Formats: sequence, C-alpha cells, structure tokens
Amino acid sequence: MTRLKELMSLKGRRALITGASGGLGRTIADTLGELGADLLLVDKPGANMTDFASDLTERWSISTKCIVCDLELEADRIDLISSVKDDNLGLN
Repeated sequence: MTRLKELMSLKGRRALITGASGGLGRTIADTLGELGADLLLVDKPGANMTDFASDLTERWSISTKCIVCDLELEADRIDLISSVKDDNLGLN
C-alpha cells in the first residue's frame, strides 16, 4: 500500500491548523505531519494539545507548536497573526 508520504512531501513547509484538538483537526494534523509539514496547532483555552503534539513530533519527526487562541476574541486573533508574520513561534 502506497502511503501519502511517498506521493508528496511538505518538508520545509508549515501548516496552521485551527481546532487542532478536535476530531477533524487531529486528522488534518496527522495527515500533514505524515507529509512532513511542521505544524502550528491552534485551539481555544482549555484544549489539551500537548500530548497530541508530542505524539506527532515523535511519529513523524516534525516540529510542532501549540498555540492557545480564542478565535472569537479580536485581540487573540491579532496576536496569532502577529506571531505567524513575525515568525517567532519557535519552530525550526
């Protein structure tokens, strides 16, 4: 069986995933991680993403960063955008 990683590579790219601790977010993160993308996992306060991020890092040898952001709050959205634009998220 051919795996996605054998068909295409996202190595050297980054993906920002909102709702990363939910079912769909986890599936997207796992797929993009398998393809080699470094991941910015974004979810609301109280969402536990650290174990999932560690699992992705170990399984796919990628960098992950968990970002707490309530997308309903303008200040949080502005901070998230600034962090991504300034590239100060701590990914390799």
